[in-house]
Amino acid sequence: MKNHKWSELMADNRRLFHPAQQQALRQHLDQGLANFTTLEQINVPKFERPTQMKPGVSDDYTPTQEQMIRDDQMQGPMATWARQQFQLLHCQVSYHVQPPGGLVYNHVDVQGTLTRTFADMGVEASTDNFRHYIISLQDWQPGQSWMLHNQSWIDWRAGDVIEMPWYMPHATVNANDTHNAERLIVVGVQ
Repeated sequence: MKNHKWSELMADNRRLFHPAQQQALRQHLDQGLANFTTLEQINVPKFERPTQMKPGVSDDYTPTQEQMIRDDQMQGPMATWARQQFQLLHCQVSYHVQPPGGLVYNHVDVQGTLTRTFADMGVEASTDNFRHYIISLQDWQPGQSWMLHNQSWIDWRAGDVIEMPWYMPHATVNANDTHNAERLIVVGVQ
């Protein structure tokens, strides 16, 4: 896949991001690759669980309505741990609590908040050094799923980790009627 500077993809209201994302996804599917990579299970420290529901998020290209309790950090204990765990220069960590009935519609992450910090921090990001990890904090319950284009991740255990490519469309659902789905999302630059 062609390597792109992240700043160029984000320039001019993301004019280049969406064509590059669609081309990378087509190449990925043409090669018959898995839509996510399962990594070794890890021990995750107990971080403070968020309790406040964030408002829905949407943009013109990938409308997303989140039903999620979340805490995002670029500094602090979660970010420090994630930088060490995944050998990242800079990252954002989000602690997601998806309640029963919670849904995030299919979308592609453009990483707007993280992107805006790259230039300020002098971090050179590209599609080759951009990383996106999902870490389960609880065992899977029936009705919970991560959909990554045409494949799904289910049956996880606490500490299971997957990595997904920057261009992969994804959605989540918690159709379990009693259990939250809790996870850390780590996005950063190596």
